[in-house]
Amino acid sequence: FNALYLVNILAFYNTKCYLQSKYQSLLLIFNIMFEKINQLVKENIKNEVFLNAGLTVNVIEAACHEASGVIIDVMKSQLDNGKAKDLMSFFKGKKFEHDLLVGIMVKKYANRLNKYHGLNNAISYDISKSIIPSVMKKLVAETSADKKEEKGIFAILNWLGGYNVNFEEFFLKMNTLKMA
Repeated sequence: FNALYLVNILAFYNTKCYLQSKYQSLLLIFNIMFEKINQLVKENIKNEVFLNAGLTVNVIEAACHEASGVIIDVMKSQLDNGKAKDLMSFFKGKKFEHDLLVGIMVKKYANRLNKYHGLNNAISYDISKSIIPSVMKKLVAETSADKKEEKGIFAILNWLGGYNVNFEEFFLKMNTLKMA
């Protein structure tokens, strides 16, 4: 073995360990955020609504995860489509943005209830409309109260964006540019 070969092996190993550690940290943060949203969903779901719609108790948990997934999907798609400002407006309580995003979430969740759980369109839409708006209202209230905390809006935006952008700095720079 020559020294350069050994240095390359050590560098590769250290990089691999660093990436593994970073990946595990991101996975932990994802689980925390997902569980927080899922907890809000569970607090707003009434089992009787699903049971009356013909779903079994075993399927209700999956329906909760589906609602959480829809919320995350829609917010992430906003960021992916360059609509971070719209998403920020949503969390600041702008009615138009709120109605638009919640409407998208309600329709998407209703479609998933219909597709994956066999509920008819009217029932799945009613269930979706009874859950998603109240969950989002609570999520907005929590993130507004904890702006700099782990549950704050910037933490959620950074998480949804895969930590590729620091949204707190991003919006600070945007506001600075507007003032100039």
